Amino acid sequence: MTATFMFWNLFGARLLPPALCHESPVSLALQLSFTVLVIGYSCALGLAIPTSVMVGTSLGATKGLLLRGGIVLERFTTVDTIMFDKTGTLTIGRPTVTKVVSQGQGHQEDADARLSV
Repeated sequence: MTATFMFWNLFGARLLPPALCHESPVSLALQLSFTVLVIGYSCALGLAIPTSVMVGTSLGATKGLLLRGGIVLERFTTVDTIMFDKTGTLTIGRPTVTKVVSQGQGHQEDADARLSV
């Protein structure tokens, strides 16, 4: 850490300002190299995305919501309907019909007849 500080103290304070003040090839090379480092350094995104997915899945797990990975978490943004298993269909394995909701008028009897079979 001391070597890094000494390098930037010597290089940055003494050599860098004169090189950047003049229209020189060194100035252009330094500007282009810094531009490449800033644009090309994708480590921030490479670390931020997995970290946010890990935090999201762990927060969901603490609340009782188990997700299989980041893809499920990303698809969760398009969900507009959530169904809860209050009858035990998924946990017990014995499906039962508790309520029938018809989308049209006059079709309730047809829906009841189909479900009774």
